[in-house]
Amino acid sequence: MIRFALCILLISVALISVALPAAAQQPSEWDRSNAEIRRMEQEREMRQLDFQRRQDDEARRQDAERRRANEEERQRARDMEQRRLDDQRRR
Repeated sequence: MIRFALCILLISVALISVALPAAAQQPSEWDRSNAEIRRMEQEREMRQLDFQRRQDDEARRQDAERRRANEEERQRARDMEQRRLDDQRRR
């Protein structure tokens, strides 16, 4: 009878020692929920970074266009001044 009880106890300990590590490796609902929240936060941060990058790209493009237009305007003014000076010299 004692041997039977010891056998049952030994089998129970063996099963528990196998089941506990397996259960510990399974992510809990809390862990899964936290992982999902972290993933969503990372996605949101990536979207924000992407949005900011697009805004920066657009600002750089507009700045380059403004600089180009200003340079063209300065070149037109120089050309007009040169023509005016050339006309004065001819007279």
